[in-house]
Amino acid sequence: MLMTYSYTSRTQRLSSSQLSDSRLWNYIGVFESAVNEFGLSSGTYFTDTVIANPPSAHAITMTYENLALEYQSQAQQSQQEPLLIYYPGLNAVSNHPFAILDAPWVSDEQKTAAMQFRDFLLGADQQRQALTYGFRPSDPSIQLADPSIKNNPFAQLSRLAPDHTFDLRNDPRANVPSGDIVDALITQWGNHYPNP
Repeated sequence: MLMTYSYTSRTQRLSSSQLSDSRLWNYIGVFESAVNEFGLSSGTYFTDTVIANPPSAHAITMTYENLALEYQSQAQQSQQEPLLIYYPGLNAVSNHPFAILDAPWVSDEQKTAAMQFRDFLLGADQQRQALTYGFRPSDPSIQLADPSIKNNPFAQLSRLAPDHTFDLRNDPRANVPSGDIVDALITQWGNHYPNP
């Protein structure tokens, strides 16, 4: 998605006609041809392959921010240097929604329990605790690099991100396209790269 936005010089409104442009896939192919390997799971690939090998084995790895933050000490022990974090100029934020189903087979008691669990997760204490695992809080009043939070990996972010850190409030973000465009992008990807 981000490479498509980069190629089209847009931040929103991708169209299915843009996704079928052969020049886009030539652009993406430059990156795809440089990929040496990938794992089936981001977490185990990152810990068992990227961190476990010398730095020269993986010059660039794309992964989740929380993994790069959470495994800094292991990387420094095995590789004798920190993992530097580079954010794309145009970024996207994954929004994994918490859904409370409203269906005939969901009881009122289950809905109430789900709402209580949601409220618990959104509570200030849990939002601060999420920082210790490298997850950004959804509560904008909680500072990302809050110095009062013990072992807050975001406190080291300015040192680990030499170009810039990603600021949810100010940095440009790409809009996640509609489901039909995402499906078309996945289909086109499968057409161009049929062998996973």
